[in-house]
Amino acid sequence: MQTGKSNEFAFTLALIGAALYVIAALIFTFALFASLCLTVLCLFAWNKPLRLFGNVLTPEEAREFVGRGLLALVLIPSFVLFASIVLQIPMSDEVWPYLIFGSYTVGSLSLAFDESNDDDDLSQLQVLKGSDIEPAQPAPDTEYQITPEKPASPPFRFATWDDEEELRK
Repeated sequence: MQTGKSNEFAFTLALIGAALYVIAALIFTFALFASLCLTVLCLFAWNKPLRLFGNVLTPEEAREFVGRGLLALVLIPSFVLFASIVLQIPMSDEVWPYLIFGSYTVGSLSLAFDESNDDDDLSQLQVLKGSDIEPAQPAPDTEYQITPEKPASPPFRFATWDDEEELRK
């Protein structure tokens, strides 16, 4: 009786594992396809901006995209090779194409920490000198009304239970 339940449980785990494997393979394939298509677009935008669907792909963005991908293409497999040598874990030759394409995909599609944005924002600001700033002038047809100040009211006091008796005395 117990073997039937354990077989069902093992079969359920196998189905879940197979479904997760198929989902991971689809996500990997879609991400790889997207990164390769974007790489082709980046190569077209390498020297001059490219306008697509109302968005502009600048040469700087194109170079950063491809550069991040190439950097990951070198660093991730190098680290895996280093770790496999140090930890003495044998690596199959079938793993390396997936590792290379996957590392390029992860590197190119990842978000870059762009610290130069702070400098770009400051360079785009215009510094105004004191003499360049003109005081605001009211419109000639605008009438200003000054509201009178209300006199200060006495502070609020709570009544006590014997107020009426004190006032009668």
